[in-house]
Amino acid sequence: MGASRWAGVAVAVLTGSMVVSACGGSGAASQTPGASPGASGSKTGNCHPKHQFSTLKSGVLTVGFTDLPPWTIPQGNTAAGVEGVILEKIAKMECLSTVLKTESGGSGIADLTAGRLDMTSGAYYRTKQRAEVANLSSPLYLDELGLLSKGGVCTIPAMKGKTVGTIQGYLWVSDLQNLFGSDVHLYQSSSDALQDVLAGRIQVDADSYGTMSYLQRTTSRLKGFKICVPPPDKAVAASELPAQIGFPMAKKNTAMLNAFNSDIQELHKDGFIKKALVKYGLAAKAADTGSPRLIGS
Repeated sequence: MGASRWAGVAVAVLTGSMVVSACGGSGAASQTPGASPGASGSKTGNCHPKHQFSTLKSGVLTVGFTDLPPWTIPQGNTAAGVEGVILEKIAKMECLSTVLKTESGGSGIADLTAGRLDMTSGAYYRTKQRAEVANLSSPLYLDELGLLSKGGVCTIPAMKGKTVGTIQGYLWVSDLQNLFGSDVHLYQSSSDALQDVLAGRIQVDADSYGTMSYLQRTTSRLKGFKICVPPPDKAVAASELPAQIGFPMAKKNTAMLNAFNSDIQELHKDGFIKKALVKYGLAAKAADTGSPRLIGS
């Protein structure tokens, strides 16, 4: 997954703005006198960072952040959504404030590789291609395939003979095309596919279960539709082994990667990530990611 996959689903995007969030307090993080520019969180008052690593600006974590419910939701000066609350928690653990640079499409990776960000957040797949240009954190949660339909299509075989919509770049696209041929229609964004299933132009929308279930809970547009996670089917590999989601980070900042991975491990162990998923109406089992793996060629 990547931010570009959901372009247009959430319309409240603060285009071009910079949102500052203080973790563990209000206002921007103060820099300890004498700290060098680019230092990570410093001991400030009673705050003791768990790790030491460099950031673009001392005491601040600059983050590309997409309006992508339920995963990333900007709320004023705070990062919310599943990834947002994880991000804020880690920043607090490291005595850092966050600067959220709102992103659209796949611009987060471009800004990251250009040196304008410390990291980016927006339901990014852990792929081999991304790992070539960015450090990818340990997995946060799994992105499960969901099926949206009026008729309650809940298995892969039940999709046969139906018109199916999905988004270019999904893990399951090629498998669905192999199974159902010209009945599979590709879209540029989730909002486009959603419009067509609502209008009856397609019968099944194959999308992220988390995103569709969030929309069903927070809007009335999907009333009368059913969302299912199909049981594992060897004909569609993504139904057997869902993609892992992680935070892309600056490629050269190994110390930051190691710090985040340590913090993520702790948040898995103490149940924080499962609680974050449940908070946004998602299944806690999505935090059971298994060992880290990369997808793609």
